[in-house]
Amino acid sequence: DHHPLQFHHLEVQECADDLDQVTATLARGIADITQVEVALTRSREALAQSEAALLSAQEDERRATLRALHDPATGLPNRVLFDDRVMQGLSLAERHGWSLAVMFLDLDRFKSINDDHGHATGDLVLREVANRLSQHARDEDTVCRSGGDEFLYLLVNPKSRADVERKAIAVLGDI
Repeated sequence: DHHPLQFHHLEVQECADDLDQVTATLARGIADITQVEVALTRSREALAQSEAALLSAQEDERRATLRALHDPATGLPNRVLFDDRVMQGLSLAERHGWSLAVMFLDLDRFKSINDDHGHATGDLVLREVANRLSQHARDEDTVCRSGGDEFLYLLVNPKSRADVERKAIAVLGDI
């Protein structure tokens, strides 16, 4: 009843229909992949923005901590940080049998520098004193500006009283 040509035509049609279904399935798959890629790109962008916001927040926190624990005029630790370092030093000294020494430094006639030359010049003097004191400090030591024209210098585990005296003479000779 079927002519061989007609039978062949039906097979071709079935193959064409199958190809249309495969093509439609592939098109849906490609569309799905495209949607996934778009969503992935958006997610990556959101992640990059979140990472940037986190880094910014961490930097803001670091700066806030730095401001809270350091003197703005000199950059030295402030009294709050110094007191913390003294407490840590006392704990270490007690645990290891170390000694501690604290030097109190007060700049003579500093008020006259501010009065005669202005506060900007006074701040330059404070920064220079801070730099000179810091040059003498070892990593374990702490120099801080206590306020006004007063500085504190914590020496952790100096070798002897003579060592403290030598350090004091050196510091005083440099400022």
